[in-house]
Formats: sequence, structure tokens, C-alpha cells
Amino acid sequence: MVPIHPRCERLATSTVVFCLTGVLMLAWGCRHDPQANTRSSNGVASTDPATPLESESIPNLYRVTPTLYSGGQPHNDAAFTHLQSLGVKTIISVDGITPDVATAKRFGMRYVHLPVGYDGIKRRDALVIAKAADTLDQPVFIHCHHGQHRGPTAAALAVMIADGWSNEQAVAWMEQAGTSLHYEGLYRSVETFAPPSRQVFKNVLSSFPEKAALEPFTESMARIGQLFTHLKQFKANGYEPIKQHPDLSPAHEALLLNEAFREAQRSDQTKGPFADDIAASVAATQKLHDALVQWQTTGDPQHARTADQLMVTISQSCKQCHRRDRD
Repeated sequence: MVPIHPRCERLATSTVVFCLTGVLMLAWGCRHDPQANTRSSNGVASTDPATPLESESIPNLYRVTPTLYSGGQPHNDAAFTHLQSLGVKTIISVDGITPDVATAKRFGMRYVHLPVGYDGIKRRDALVIAKAADTLDQPVFIHCHHGQHRGPTAAALAVMIADGWSNEQAVAWMEQAGTSLHYEGLYRSVETFAPPSRQVFKNVLSSFPEKAALEPFTESMARIGQLFTHLKQFKANGYEPIKQHPDLSPAHEALLLNEAFREAQRSDQTKGPFADDIAASVAATQKLHDALVQWQTTGDPQHARTADQLMVTISQSCKQCHRRDRD
């Protein structure tokens, strides 16, 4: 038997799902008032692809619809200034890190924190995200950490309800945004989603919190991702200061990353093979910290090469762990 690539198998399965979902959407459309749940000026569902926008402060920034943007986490005044220039009034974070509510308020924006996982977005969560995007002040900016995976998925679900995107259009947008095919759960959330009736959507209730109550482990994993992103930026710049974070140093970020892994190591959720991965990451980040301290102290390029090798090791370990435990 010829082996089937997981992506091909997923697309074959999704074809059936699309057909079934299409029947449900047709039935829903017969009783749905298009003008009541679309942002298109002429009542026709939007089919335009998302527009990528250049930004030095917000990664993977897109205009998905005239009133909805998607991208990575805004982490400084420059990022919030860019959002302000786009007219953004509401920011929805689906990331695990507690959002910078104070800075958003300084720029006249409201933050809503509705974190989701990489394993997929539950229907209830999808409806709350879509309700926030549809009813709060617009334009709305939806973000995760990198603006590639969870954020685009959340945006896709919101637009399926608000603008009538099909499952195929939503998947095409995720692929345009760079959502990794390894996150099967995220794609499945969109492929199998059928928009609710107008009455069901109207009855969706939520307090739209500024800061969600997070489990310590969830926030720890999000923090690890953030720190490793900083280190990748340092690596790309030869471990010299980086423009995005002039106040940070690579050795200190490596130390914080090591501490974050040690904190995760103490969690009750760290068991089995995952515990082994975390232990290996603790050891690797300790060595990374030591190498970067030596690099900053002596300037010896051998220490930078050692740091490069350790960064590859840590990255490979993270990818292996994600595919086994987080997807």
C-alpha cells in the first residue's frame, strides 16, 4: 500500500466535511438575514483575499476585512502606534500571555483576552471570539504570539460568521497567513465549523475580560515561546543588540528561558516523555546561557558558534515536543 501523506489524508477527509457543512450552511442561509450578519456594504459575502501590510513592529500583519486585522503580539509603543494609525479600537488576544492592557488604554484601545490552545478552538470559544469581533468597537485586531497560527484561525472563524466565508476560503486564509500544517487541530476547527443561526449567535454571552484567568502552566508555556523568539532574533543578528528590543541582552534572555523551563519542570502536567523534553531543555538553556555570557565577556566567536548549535538543539526539541504533545 502506498503511504498517504497526512496533509493529503486531511484534505481528503475535509472534502467530505466541506460537503456536509455546505448543506448545513445552505439550510442556515435560508433563515439568515444577510444584512444582519455581514459587513459587506452590498450584502454580498466578501471573497477578497487578505491584504498583507508592512510593519516593523507587528509581525505577520494582515487586513483580513475592512474592519478586521490579524497579526502578532504588539509589544511596544511603535506597535500600538501602528494599530492606532489603522483606526483599531479593539484588540482581541488569543495568546496565553497576559496582554498589555495599560498600554492599549494609553492609545485609546480596549483589550479583550480570550486565550485558546494550539490543539484547536472549541465551538463555544469560537462563538465568543466572533461575538467580540462583531459587537465591540471596530476595527478589531486579533492576535496570538507570532500571528501565524491561533490568531489567523480565530480570525477565520470570526469572518465565517460575520462575512459568510466558506470553509475553503477560511482554510485558504490560514495558509496565506502561514499557519503550519502541523497544527491539525487548528485546521480541523475551521474545516468542520458551521456558522450558528442568527438567534443562537445573538444569545452568545460573554464578559469579554481584559485579562483571562490563566493556569500557571499555560502562561509558562507562552512565556517560553516569547523568550525563545527574542533569542532567535538575537541569533539572526549575531547576538548583537536588536532593534525590536534594545533593552534586552541575549545572555539574560537565555537565563530567563532557563528559569521558565525549570518552572515548567515543577508543574504537575510535566510527565512522561514531555518531562524528559523539559529536562533536556533545562540543560540546553543552561549551556546556552553560559555560552552567551562567555561571548559577551570575551567576544570569542567560538562561543557564538556554540550558542548557534544549542539554539538548533532547543528548536528541534521544541518542534518534536509540539508535534507529539501540543498538536
